[in-house]
Amino acid sequence: MKTLTAPARFVLSACLFAGLSIAQAEPANGLSLQPDSRNRDVVAIVGSQRKPLLLWKVASIKGPIQGQTLIADSGPGKERYILLSVDSRSGTGPADGPCGKGVETDLIWLALNDKLEVRKNDTYRIASCLEPLEELKREDQPDGSVRATLVRPAHGGEPSRNVTVRYDAADAAQGLQVHDRVN
Repeated sequence: MKTLTAPARFVLSACLFAGLSIAQAEPANGLSLQPDSRNRDVVAIVGSQRKPLLLWKVASIKGPIQGQTLIADSGPGKERYILLSVDSRSGTGPADGPCGKGVETDLIWLALNDKLEVRKNDTYRIASCLEPLEELKREDQPDGSVRATLVRPAHGGEPSRNVTVRYDAADAAQGLQVHDRVN
């Protein structure tokens, strides 16, 4: 039986350590998200499976995506429910007025099948430069549940409204629950 030389042992241990680090960085349910190459969509990744989520079909994202956060994931199954927060630019360039470099934030709930195809969706904008909208409070719970309280100030003859957007991770199939009340 041959023994490894010191440099070979070093390379082998470095490779094993890197492999362990990669395995530890993998999300518990195996789902990760990354922006596409143009920052116009988000790609869901599970193992070697990659699927664009086509967020432009479910949310009014106008400018490039500046960030996305996976808040909740029900895990693999016949249907997989995920909740993400997506920040996108309010416009595509400086000619878009004062919001050209502003940020829009959307809560997006998706029901995915085992091929990562979107079967159901729900979205609600919780922060905006373009819309009259003020986020009062946002509570993110360790289990992935979220509650955001917003005010839509009186605008264009419409009365001021209080809006609460909730997501209950224990009942993920319900999606986003929106309660809108006139002040």
